[in-house]
This record gives sequence, C-alpha cells and structure tokens, in this order.
Amino acid sequence: METKIQVEEEGIRRTYRSLRGYLFEFLLIFLAVMAGAIAENYREDFVERTEVVKYARSLVNDLKIDSAEIRRTRSDKVWVAGIYDSAMRIIEAGSVDKNPGYLYYAARYLSVNDLFTCQDVTFQQLQGSGNFRYFENEEIYREISDYYKLVSRYAALDGQFGYTDLQSLSVITDDLFNGNELYRLDNVKIGRA
Repeated sequence: METKIQVEEEGIRRTYRSLRGYLFEFLLIFLAVMAGAIAENYREDFVERTEVVKYARSLVNDLKIDSAEIRRTRSDKVWVAGIYDSAMRIIEAGSVDKNPGYLYYAARYLSVNDLFTCQDVTFQQLQGSGNFRYFENEEIYREISDYYKLVSRYAALDGQFGYTDLQSLSVITDDLFNGNELYRLDNVKIGRA
C-alpha cells in the first residue's frame, strides 16, 4: 500500500513516504472531520425540533390558561358592572335609606379591581432568547406577538390589581355618605364606664 523509502545520510535515518500515503492519510482525516460535522448538524436539528415542540406545547398551554382567565375576568367585570348599575339606580331613585346593606355590599366590590393577568413566560423566553427562529411559519410569530401587544394595552387601560383609586368611586360615595356625619363618627371618643 504505502512505500517507505529509508535513506541514511551521515548517520541520520529518514523515512520518506510516497504522495499516495499522504493523500490517503489526508482523506481519512477529512472524512472523520466531515462525519463529525454531519453528526453535529443532525444533533442540532434534532434538538431544535425538540425545542419547537416544547415551546409550542408551552405556548398552547399558556394560551389555554389565558382563555380561561379571560372568561373569568370578563364574567367578574360584567357582574361588578351589574352591581354598579344597581347601586346607581338606588342612589338616583333616592332610596339610599332603604338599601344600606346592598350599597355597603356594592361599595366593597366596586373598590376592588380584579384584572386579567396573562401567562407570558414562554413568550418572554422565546422573545428574549431569539428562539422564535425555531418556528418556520412567520405568521404564527406575528399573531402571537399581536396577542401579547393587545394584552399589554389592555393591562395599561385596566390599571393595577387591588384596590381602585378612591377618586373613581367619588360619585357613589358622595351620594351615599354625608361627609360631616362621617367626620363626626371618626372623631367619637370612647370613654371608660
């Protein structure tokens, strides 16, 4: 296969290989490197396909949770709007004295803002890491991105979770309570008997 020529010059032994031997060795190294590169590409493709499935399932799960949360928040807001309408009708009819319990009940629920909070962890991961490139369909990315932009606008309009600003309930509270009477109640001193 390979021919080695040994030449001895002045006590130094040298071995020469033929060009064919060098080409064969180069070919073996080249094939080994190429096989490694092909295997690495195959592994990366496999990991990317696995990541796409993982992210897609996670996004679908987040959207299912969001759908349920939207339905719950909407029904709560419709219910609170009904309470508000009823309280306003009582106030406008001038029958505050006849329904103090209901108005107290209404004031409790009208002062709390229960808002929709979306599950955007997967979206934030995909966006922050640049892994939306895994999704070949660009339309999917656009629709998901538009959905989360819409959620952001809704959150900005709906305000903060928790108690609402009492200024927003001033119409009802001004009609319900006499400020002078409330002030007197707040300053009542309880003496010892």
